[in-house]
Amino acid sequence: MPTLLNQYGQPLNTGRYVSAPSRDAGAYRGTIANWHPSRLVNRDAEIRERLTIQRRAADLAANDWAAKSGLRTIADNAVGTGLVPKSGIPHKLLGISREEAAAIGEKMEWAFSSWSRQAHARGLIHFEDLQYLGISSILRLGEMLHLPVMPPPENGRVFRLAIQDMNPARLCTPADKTLDLSIRDGIEFSGCGRPARRPR
Repeated sequence: MPTLLNQYGQPLNTGRYVSAPSRDAGAYRGTIANWHPSRLVNRDAEIRERLTIQRRAADLAANDWAAKSGLRTIADNAVGTGLVPKSGIPHKLLGISREEAAAIGEKMEWAFSSWSRQAHARGLIHFEDLQYLGISSILRLGEMLHLPVMPPPENGRVFRLAIQDMNPARLCTPADKTLDLSIRDGIEFSGCGRPARRPR
């Protein structure tokens, strides 16, 4: 019977223990012995690197069938037909009956359903579509930008609150704020690293 060999030219395991080949990725030997990547310590270099990665990912999502199919599958499975809240009112804490809580919850769900049909600032798509756009933007660009806005009550709009979707590439630091270390890519951060507000 011929001896079967593995990818390294060694005989396949015939019931006795064979040690696994070493992984060169975790050590500086073999084909990556001279691989010493530099750390990005410059803020401008970080921004350029992120923009390059975003452009490459967006190009793959637009032109490569495998990447496009993978992104679409993840977005479809994450959003489905849309994430919809279900009311759960603690009637005992509020001192009301279960029936009153159920009636209030039904009105709340109706209000959300009405708002979701008008959620887009320009009235083009539903809230479920905004969710899909957001997930797709995160997968392609690493971030999403949906701004809450209060358009004037027109075209039968019941609620003033709406969501405006924007390309994250439009969010950038104003020229007069480039030396402010608390602002990165158009977002002002507090001392704890929490987004504070958009710079004006």
